[in-house]
Amino acid sequence: MGQQGTLSSHQKPNTREVIIMRKYYLNKLKSTCSKLEREALRTLIELCNWCY
Repeated sequence: MGQQGTLSSHQKPNTREVIIMRKYYLNKLKSTCSKLEREALRTLIELCNWCY
């Protein structure tokens, strides 16, 4: 049962997309007050950093 996401394991996202996603996550991070949400967003940002 493969999880169907936007990124497949053999397809590297282009840098521009990753930067846009990262900016979006950083903005969400500023506006959220939930600790759990902040942790999730930080993880996503780390993944973006790792991608490029």
